Amino acid sequence: MENEIVGQLNSDLGKNYIDRLYSIYTKLWEKKYGLKPVVSYPIVGKIAKELIEHFTEKQIAFLLIIYFEWKGASGSDRFIEKKLENSTHSIFLFKNEIDPIRAYTKNVLKIDLDKEDEIDEHIFNLLNKD
Repeated sequence: MENEIVGQLNSDLGKNYIDRLYSIYTKLWEKKYGLKPVVSYPIVGKIAKELIEHFTEKQIAFLLIIYFEWKGASGSDRFIEKKLENSTHSIFLFKNEIDPIRAYTKNVLKIDLDKEDEIDEHIFNLLNKD
């Protein structure tokens, strides 16, 4: 993509970071549950604004992807998996689970969130996975 800003998602997903993260969240939600979510744009925007102070768009997108597959730090925690399913992967729980997901990403998946080219490949592959 021309004139891409480091850490920014493709502008085809939206005109600003909130649009782009909203797009990723709703796409993942629809893929998981088979229908479009009724999620408040301002709520996603509020959480995106808080997270963008600490992470790039691509890092947040990658962590969202992991969140939708999240089964706890062990990778098989049925309690966590059920909690997320019961909340239909609420954006609020994402914010609360972000540190364990980061730790899991680094220590179990061995993915460095600071290596943009590495997470780019994962974002593309995971978003396009059936």
